[in-house]
Amino acid sequence: METTIAAVTVFNNRARVTRQGRAQLEPGTHTLSISELPLRLIHDSVRVSGEGAGVTLLGVDVRKEEYTDVPEADIAQLRREHDDLVYSIKALEDEATALDARMTWLRSLAEFSGEQYARWLARGRAVLDEATNLGDYIVEQTGLINERLRAIEREKRDLEKAREALERRLQRVERPRTHTRNVIDIQLEAQQAA
Repeated sequence: METTIAAVTVFNNRARVTRQGRAQLEPGTHTLSISELPLRLIHDSVRVSGEGAGVTLLGVDVRKEEYTDVPEADIAQLRREHDDLVYSIKALEDEATALDARMTWLRSLAEFSGEQYARWLARGRAVLDEATNLGDYIVEQTGLINERLRAIEREKRDLEKAREALERRLQRVERPRTHTRNVIDIQLEAQQAA
């Protein structure tokens, strides 16, 4: 049964909390439960009253109830973060693959052009400045590619560490946690619909 707090009276060492709720009853015996009550609830202090034509209060029981809690919203957010990290790692791997292919092309260009320029220089069909410019380009590009590959390794290592930490956190959060709470069961008998 859904209830709301209607009044609170604070004393030196405790408080009295008055709750109110409504229920529709068909003829017969019913048990209405008020759950999610604090563990500090003093069982002997529970009082129940109500109004309704032909309704008799049969009894009141206070009991402890265990329940499990799995924070679905937290799990969903952590899974999204995990997927983002996996995507970022894959993007870095793809970039490294493309840079490796470019490095292979530069090596081939250096080998081919070295032989070709030597022949062209010997025949007078090329000038040394062209060969030097191409060599400088290959060296510059090789340096930039190696620098980026090292940066990718650092970024990937950091992302892998973050992914592993997130997976450990996700495992902890996904484990159901058991909690205890008090529940008040109110037994009623209705002679007619109320």
